[in-house]
Amino acid sequence: MRLFRGSMAFLGRSEGFREGSRVRNKLLMALIPPIVLVLLATGYITYSFSRNYLNTALQRIARVQSRAMSHAVEEYLRERKRDLLFIAHGPASTEVIRETMSRARRAGMSTPREVGYFGPDQEPGFMLLMNDEGAFEVDAPPVSSIQLLAEVRSGGAVPLEPGEVRIGPVEKTEYTLPAQAGGEPRTVQAQVIRLLTRGNDGGYFVLSVDAASVRDILSVYTSPKSPLWAYPRTPEVRYAFLFDTRGWMLFQSEETEHASPELGTYLARAGFTGTLGRPGLPAAFRPGAAYGDYWRMVDDVGQGKHDLIESREGADLSQYINDYYLSYSPVRFTPGGGKPAQIYCGLAYVDRTRMTLMAGYKQVDIIFIITLSTILLISIIIFFISRRLTRPIIELSREVNAIQETGLIRPIELKFRDYETGGLTEAINNLISTVQRQMDEIRHMDLTIQTANLKERAELESIIKAAAKQEVEIAEIVGFGPQVERLKADIAKAAQVDADVLITGETGTGKQLAAEAVHRLSRRSAKPFVSINCGALDENLLLDTLFGHVKGAFTEAKAERKGAFQEADGGTLFLDEIQTASPKVQQALLRAIAMRRFRPLGSDKEVDVDVRLIAATNVDLRQEIDEGGFRQDLYYRLKVLTIETIPLRQQKSNIPVLADRFLKQAEPVSGKKDLGLSKGALENLMAYDWPGNIRELQNCMTMAAVMVEGNLIQASDLRLDDNGRQGPALPLVAARASTQRSPEEPRLPEEPRQPWEPRPPKGGSMVDKPGEGSVSEGGVLAAPAEDLPMGLNPRQAKVYPFILQEGGVTRNRYQEIVGGNLSARTANYDLGELVLRGLLIKIGRGPSTRYEARRPKVGG
Repeated sequence: MRLFRGSMAFLGRSEGFREGSRVRNKLLMALIPPIVLVLLATGYITYSFSRNYLNTALQRIARVQSRAMSHAVEEYLRERKRDLLFIAHGPASTEVIRETMSRARRAGMSTPREVGYFGPDQEPGFMLLMNDEGAFEVDAPPVSSIQLLAEVRSGGAVPLEPGEVRIGPVEKTEYTLPAQAGGEPRTVQAQVIRLLTRGNDGGYFVLSVDAASVRDILSVYTSPKSPLWAYPRTPEVRYAFLFDTRGWMLFQSEETEHASPELGTYLARAGFTGTLGRPGLPAAFRPGAAYGDYWRMVDDVGQGKHDLIESREGADLSQYINDYYLSYSPVRFTPGGGKPAQIYCGLAYVDRTRMTLMAGYKQVDIIFIITLSTILLISIIIFFISRRLTRPIIELSREVNAIQETGLIRPIELKFRDYETGGLTEAINNLISTVQRQMDEIRHMDLTIQTANLKERAELESIIKAAAKQEVEIAEIVGFGPQVERLKADIAKAAQVDADVLITGETGTGKQLAAEAVHRLSRRSAKPFVSINCGALDENLLLDTLFGHVKGAFTEAKAERKGAFQEADGGTLFLDEIQTASPKVQQALLRAIAMRRFRPLGSDKEVDVDVRLIAATNVDLRQEIDEGGFRQDLYYRLKVLTIETIPLRQQKSNIPVLADRFLKQAEPVSGKKDLGLSKGALENLMAYDWPGNIRELQNCMTMAAVMVEGNLIQASDLRLDDNGRQGPALPLVAARASTQRSPEEPRLPEEPRQPWEPRPPKGGSMVDKPGEGSVSEGGVLAAPAEDLPMGLNPRQAKVYPFILQEGGVTRNRYQEIVGGNLSARTANYDLGELVLRGLLIKIGRGPSTRYEARRPKVGG
C-alpha cells in the first residue's frame, strides 16, 4: 500500500496539478511578467510626457493669470488717474466736485474714496469723503499727513509738470464724520492709495482709492467669477498678492463672498519668517533674506521682468503638495506729462495644484485596468491552449486521484490518450495489479493478527495495582482517580459528623454502598443500619414500615410492630428513592426528622428516637420542587450534607478494576476459576456508555461468567443492552482498525476476500462463473441467495441482497429496509460487523457515512 502511494505521489501532489495547471503556470510565468513590464514601462513613459505637457499648460495658465491681474490693476489705476485729471481741469469747488462724483455714481462708474484740494502757497483747502451715502466734506488733514503733497511743497520732490500725476504708497487715513440726526460724530479709517496732480490755478488736487478695491480685483481673478475662468479647478488654495519694490507684501486676495474690510497677508506670509507690519499698514510683511525665490521675484519685478518660479518656499497648505507655481508680473503706472511709465509694485500669483498628481492617479488607474485586462485575456488564451495540450494527462491524474478518494482500486481506462499517456497508463495499471495482490495478502495477515490479538487475555494486574494506591481506603468503594478519591473523601467527612445526608446520583451508581460506608465509618457503626426503598411500597405500607403501629390500630394489626425509625434507633436509617414518597409521607417524615419524635399508628404516645437519616435519589429534587412533586422544606431538612455518586461513563478508567472485582464475585456462582477478559472484550466494555452504570456492569460480568465456555471471556460473550435488545456487542477495536484512517494518509480500500470468492491463481484473472455470482448493472457484485455469506443474522440476511443490488447503503436506508423501528445503534452494529468481515467498505464519517458493497476484481 505504501509502495503504491509513493509511486502515485508525483501524479497528485497538489490540487493545482489535478486541474492541469502545471503547464498553464509555466506559460503564465513565461508570458505575463514581460507583458506587465512592457505595459508598466509604456505607462511610465506616457505619464512622463503627459506630465511635462500638463506642467507646461499649468505654467502658462499661471503666467496668463498674473499678467491679466497686473493689467487689470494697471487699468484701474489708469482710470483713477483720468478721474483726477478731469477734476483738476475744473474749478476747485466742493459743489462742482460733489456734483461730478454724483453723476459718476449714477452712471455706475467707480468713485474714489476721497477727493481733496490744497491751494498754492500754503493756502487752506478742503476734503470730500465718498461712501455709499454720498459725499461728505470733512476737515482737511494736515499737509504733513499726505506724503506726496508734503514732499512736493517742501521741495523734497521734483515739482509736478502740467498733466503729470504721481501715485503714493498704501497709507492709512482717518476722518471724523459730522453727526447726523442727533447722532454722535463717527470716525472712519481706511487704507488708501493717493494720486496727486496740479491744477490750473497752481493748487494741488488729491484723489484717494481704497486699497480694498485693488484687492477685490485680485479676489475676482482668483475666483470662479474671473474673466479668465474656463473650467473647474481642483480645490486647492490659490491666491494673489501685491508687493512693493522693497519686498513688502502689501495685501492679498480674499474669497469674494467673505472678503474682510481689513487688508491681510496671512496666506502670503504662511511658512515665511520676517518682519510683520509697517506704519499705516499693520498687515504688511517682509520675508527674511533666506528666501531666495521670493527675493529673486522682487529683483525681477524691480527690473520690469515677469516670470514663473516652481518653488517650495512657504507652508504646505494642501497637505499633499510641497511644490507650487509662483508667477509674477510688475504693475506699471504712467504719470503723464511726457514721463515714462514707472514700476509701482509687483503682483504675485501662487498656484498650488494637484492636477498633476490627480492625472498621475488616473494614469495609474488606466494602466492598472489595461494590465488586468491583458492578464485576463492572456490567461484565457493560455487556459484553452494548455487544456487541449494537457487533457490526457489531466484525465489520467483524475483517475488516479479517484482511486485515493473512493478507495476503489481498478484499472484505468482513458477516452483521450496520446502515445506518452498511453504508456504511463499501462505502467500504472500494471502497478495497480501488483498492489492489489499485495494489499490482499497484507490485509489477510493484519486481520488474522488483529483477531488473534483481540482474543488474548487482557492484563489487568497493573491497573489493579494502581487502584491499590488509593489515598482513602473504603471497602465499599472500588476504583481510583480524582472523582473516586473525592467521593471517598466526601464519605469520610460525612462519617465524622452526625448530620443527615442526601446522596444523589444515577441509578446503579452505588448510592446504597455509599450510605453503608458512611454508617460503617461513623460512631453509629455498632448500631443498626436499616434500609428502606420508598419506591417499592405504597403510601400506607410505607407509613407503617417507617413508623410502625400498635396492636389493634387497624383490622389486620394483630400485634404491635416497630417501624424503621425504632428499628434504627441509635443507628442509621437509609431511605432510597426518597422522591417517590407521597405528600402525606413527606409531611410525616418532615415532622419526624425535625423533632426526632413520632407517633406509631394507633398510639397516643410519641416515641423519641436517636437516628441518623440518609436519603438517596436518582432525580433532581429541585426540579421536582418546581413541578410540585416534592416539599421544599423537606428537601432542605435532608440536604444538610450532600454526596454525589459518579456515573460509570465518567470513570471509565475504573472499568477494568470493577470488572475484575465482579468476575471474582461471579466465580462461585459460575463454578469457574481464574476468569478473565480478552483485549477485545475489555475494549468493548470501555467503549460502552453503561446507561445502567455499575449495576449493569455487574450483571454483564455475571452473565458472561455463567455463559462462557472456558474461563476467558471474548467480545462475542458480552451481552450489552441496546434499546431493550440483548445481543453480542461489536468488537469496536477491530471495526476501527478496518474503517478509520489517519487524516494524513490517502484513503485506500481495505478489501478482505469475500467468503464465497475463490482467490484467483497467480498471474490469472477472476472471471464470472455461472451460479457463483455475477456482475450486475452498475458493476456491483451480486451473489445468488444460496451463496450468501455464512453467519449473517436475520436482519443482515434480509438487507444484504438489497445492498448488492443498489451498490451500497446508508444507515437510514438500512433501518428502512429492516423496518420494525430498528434503532440507529443496532443498525450501526450490523453494518460495522459487515465491514469487519470485509463484505462492505465504509466511506466517509458522521451523518454522510455510506457503506458500499465490495466490487469484484477485474484483471490481475
